[in-house]
Amino acid sequence: MTKPQHKQVLKRLQHIEAETLEQARANDDVGDYPVEELKAKNSSAYSKYLRIVPDAECLCKVVIGNSQSERIFGYREGNVIHIIWYDPNHDVWPENKRKR
Repeated sequence: MTKPQHKQVLKRLQHIEAETLEQARANDDVGDYPVEELKAKNSSAYSKYLRIVPDAECLCKVVIGNSQSERIFGYREGNVIHIIWYDPNHDVWPENKRKR
């Protein structure tokens, strides 16, 4: 992660921290993806995720920046998001990309 990316991520997290979970979801700042769908989208990320969070049902995403491609992924416990990956190229949960 570059210094500008790091600064952008921290600024975005600060913004999201001021929102309720419902507001963040309504604004498409935060979302949950079923883990089983991750298996079909990116089997490598799926395997790594289950090693970190073996009983997870959902993968939590946080959208960073206006491009919608930069994201942070992790798991959520209530209103707390535990960050696992910074995904600047939309590779963890690829959409409109070939299956990995």
